[in-house]
Amino acid sequence: MKKQLSVLLMLLISCGPSEVAIEERIEEAVSEATSTTSSSTSTTSSTTTTTTTTTTLPPRYGVWTVETSKSALDDSVSFYGFVDSIKPLKSKYDETIPRLVVRCRSGEYDMYVDTGHILTPYYDGDIGEVLARIRLGLNEPKTIVVEEGADSEVVFFRSPELLIGYLTTVDKVLFEITPYDSNTDYAEFEIDGVYNLIFDMQKDCRSKKVNVGLYAADANISVDKLITAGADYFWQKDSDGDEYALGFAGGFGNSEFSPVRIRMQGNWSDSEKTEYQNKVLSTFASVIHIDFVDGDADIIFHADQSSAENNYGESLSDREYGALLYWGEFNYCEAFVRDSAYIPIYIFGCLGNNEVWGRNLGVSSSFSQDTFVEGELYVNSSITKVDLAILGLVYHNSPLTVRYSKDAYKTELGEYTP
Repeated sequence: MKKQLSVLLMLLISCGPSEVAIEERIEEAVSEATSTTSSSTSTTSSTTTTTTTTTTLPPRYGVWTVETSKSALDDSVSFYGFVDSIKPLKSKYDETIPRLVVRCRSGEYDMYVDTGHILTPYYDGDIGEVLARIRLGLNEPKTIVVEEGADSEVVFFRSPELLIGYLTTVDKVLFEITPYDSNTDYAEFEIDGVYNLIFDMQKDCRSKKVNVGLYAADANISVDKLITAGADYFWQKDSDGDEYALGFAGGFGNSEFSPVRIRMQGNWSDSEKTEYQNKVLSTFASVIHIDFVDGDADIIFHADQSSAENNYGESLSDREYGALLYWGEFNYCEAFVRDSAYIPIYIFGCLGNNEVWGRNLGVSSSFSQDTFVEGELYVNSSITKVDLAILGLVYHNSPLTVRYSKDAYKTELGEYTP
């Protein structure tokens, strides 16, 4: 290579151009010589060629523009993420490019759309309310009521956490609204990268409702299928033809202000009590609020067989794994579990899963993985994300009464902003 390079330099210099031109051509020649020879290394025995490929990774948050800040007071991280509509929103007077914003600040979520228009009020609602429709991906569109912000062109979603979680299951959102004195029109948001954005927001905002959507996304379940499954597996019909939903509809807690209350009854050792409580929390606390109490409870765990038999009024010696009894008249559930590994299936049953109650009627949902809702897991199996997504949905959209037709129950579960 050195001999080749010397010859090239000599030829360039002997041609007699200016010094500047000589320097430029020397640099060009050096570059050419090294680029054509540096990739190969030869010896008398072998030749090795090395090729390097550089791949540019897509941004973590896809099409979202994201800003973060850290509080000097409590070190909490605030996220502000937005995407602009790929089509204009038109009114009689002009057109704008709406912006969809998701924000996690001081542990709380916000979601809103800056429409750029004065909007038609919801005349049948309260002051500041606006009627809109939203469609997530290919799911059925939903009519919702949104609320104007201080800027009347901006509308906020009520209790947005469940909807924010649902965003992670799709890659497109349509938002329909009516500018003032104009025809209804819609904005279209491509939201690629939203899963990573919401996943990272959860490190500070930690919403159980948002986890419902994240688990559905992990299990590749659409929002429509999740809602249908909730009605399939938590609605029941008894031998008299009465239709109802147990569990949360029967009076169990359904919010951070009214959590599911669990009492540990009997003579528990400290270690065993802690083991059982930790199993409950590690299994269910990502989607439902749980409180261990000494008084009135929704679920009672008996420490041993004799304690349970005193309440059940019968022998439980033939129960291999434990026993479960739902007192519908008093809206609480009692469980005796021989091993903490069996807790998931028993609590899942306490909360109303109809597979446990033997009235799994009219089920149209099925999943690619085995689940507790379908009765396909062994008693000590780990609960799946499908089960958690359905359970979280039923918990956070709990109906107001026990008595429901299946269609009415499904409608209740299908509210995006409960």
